[in-house]
Amino acid sequence: MLSKEVSGKANPDPIIQLAHMFMANPWLNLDLLTKPAMKDGRSLVERQIISLAERIGPDKQYPLAEVINLLLAMAQSKADGERLLVAPSEVLDFVPPGKRVDTIPNYLETIVRRAEQEVLLLAPFWNMPTLINLLRCASPQGMKSELVLLLVHMGNRLPCVQSIADNITSNWSGKRIRIYLHLAKPNDQASYPHAKCLVVDRKSGYLGSANFTDQGMKGHFELGVSLGPDASKTLGDLLEYLWSQTQIFSLLWNSEKNA
Repeated sequence: MLSKEVSGKANPDPIIQLAHMFMANPWLNLDLLTKPAMKDGRSLVERQIISLAERIGPDKQYPLAEVINLLLAMAQSKADGERLLVAPSEVLDFVPPGKRVDTIPNYLETIVRRAEQEVLLLAPFWNMPTLINLLRCASPQGMKSELVLLLVHMGNRLPCVQSIADNITSNWSGKRIRIYLHLAKPNDQASYPHAKCLVVDRKSGYLGSANFTDQGMKGHFELGVSLGPDASKTLGDLLEYLWSQTQIFSLLWNSEKNA
């Protein structure tokens, strides 16, 4: 991506390191990082990025346009590569430079935004604001997809299904919405579904420890992994088996019948 004239002047390692850092930390603000007054108080990763930028910029070894082109090319070529996922975002301060690590919320929003046909979500612990914030990330094209929620509710009584459906349908104008529920009684919690996962189009997915709650996404230390096409297809098929061939989940809402 670097031109022969420019790349031949110096070792390209710093610019490659810089690109890797930006890929591993997509929430970093380039404009703020370029302001000298903002250097103090930065995180470890941000200070490393500033140091590399200073090594590249003052000598004008690489034009800004080529730096941006390289960043975009690397991001596009590795957008679907597997990576470790963490929460909260502060954990990334301890990630070695160049490692592909993303925050769980950022990755979930990214794959939901790319949805075209189907979004499957299994959540043993969840709250409505977190689910709504995630669903709102879908593009207009993504909101035409089918949405299947496999939720677990703790208690002796079913939650207000109409309230859940109203919240979901007002934020997801999909071609079909199905809400399944497993009611886990307080004295019999050993058998309830405990996996936390999300699959988009059975091509990309997430599997990890974070619950779909505020604390799960932003508070507790959580780990997860991104899933490629093979694992996502297998996981999607497994989830479909759970809701269609077992009695673990009961269908409480079907937009095709409840509309």
